[in-house]
Amino acid sequence: MSFSALIDKLSALVSKSFVFAAFIPVLVFAFVNGALLWLHSRWFHRWASDELGHPSGFVVTCVVVGLAVAAYMLASVNTFLREVLEGKHLLFDGLRSYLLASQQRQLNEIWEKYTTARNNQLDVSGSIPKWRDELSLAAFAGIQGHAGRPGVNTYGPNATAAKGVHALARKLAAAETVGFAEVNKVVLDLVAVLKGNDENLKSATDAADAQSSQLQADRFYLLELFDRVKNDLIAAEDRLLMERQFRFGFTAEPTALGNITSSVYAWAMIRYSMNISAFWSRLQPGLQAEASFYTVLQESKVQVDFLVACCWLTAMTWLGWLIALVFVRTSPGVWLGLALVGPLLVYFFYRLAVTSYAAFSDVMRTSVDLYRFSVLRAMHIPLPKGLREERRIWRTLQNLTVFGQDDVELSYAEDKSKASTL
Repeated sequence: MSFSALIDKLSALVSKSFVFAAFIPVLVFAFVNGALLWLHSRWFHRWASDELGHPSGFVVTCVVVGLAVAAYMLASVNTFLREVLEGKHLLFDGLRSYLLASQQRQLNEIWEKYTTARNNQLDVSGSIPKWRDELSLAAFAGIQGHAGRPGVNTYGPNATAAKGVHALARKLAAAETVGFAEVNKVVLDLVAVLKGNDENLKSATDAADAQSSQLQADRFYLLELFDRVKNDLIAAEDRLLMERQFRFGFTAEPTALGNITSSVYAWAMIRYSMNISAFWSRLQPGLQAEASFYTVLQESKVQVDFLVACCWLTAMTWLGWLIALVFVRTSPGVWLGLALVGPLLVYFFYRLAVTSYAAFSDVMRTSVDLYRFSVLRAMHIPLPKGLREERRIWRTLQNLTVFGQDDVELSYAEDKSKASTL
């Protein structure tokens, strides 16, 4: 039976999520371990050679059933394995504290960058009108302020103001962050030059066929750079805020995967006061009613489970063979290669799992946005007329379903389907 035929048969018997999230990873890693056994075990080499030459139906059946059982066991503990990668169920408090401190530093760094970009954006946006007026008044003073004497223009490319303007432009062209202090210094330098020079006159370093002096051109150029600096700071502020919201929750968790999980909870709580941990299972029937969207959600979840399984199977394969090869004759190069490549592969699958989980969490947010009212309809609760009322309803439902409070005030909607049959 071909591999594709085997997958088709399994897909008909079991769910697609089981095949791709559990059976295929087990099948792949069984092949990898078989290949390593082939190279290091004479007994297995002879046995496998005999089976390949004269396959036994009983042995093939036993292998397939064994792989299926191993895959089912993996699928059963996949949630637990994912939670371990999220930073839960850690056996050592010291390890948790170490991981938590690392993630907290990343959170602090993102928050510091965001507040810096936000403050710079506010300062730059508020100062642009003042800067424009200062440059205009300085240029007018430089043109008119010579008390009957002929004007001069000594401005050139070596002037501090000229270097500042073009350095600012180069940083923007290189997508580097430019802050308020840098722009303000360039403005102050150019204002001082404008007051002492007549920008209507060309300097000795200006091209003869230029339509205007370099001083005037740099002033106009700086005016254009103001908007570019402002737009870049707005974009940086938005990007860092999105990164803060999508990567972290209210507080840091021990791992990146745990922080993404926490970010979904924080997102629903901040926007709707909805405890998604309590109401996610109640949201499932409403999602299943929308087959196309539910398929997207399930496929995204399968990708996460597949990569989590690959991460753990890689770790177990690496550790198992790292220990086994100490007692089995092999070359030092093979053992050293396994010792170096194994951790890299584990980290590689973990980072892929983090990326995939970030995409899955985005689908979860969309699920809440589009289908959260299906929970209220199913519980016969009137839909809110506004966001403030909705937040009150979710807080009340949390007090009732999570904390078991009996003094909550909650009204029910009339069941129109039953009323119409009476």
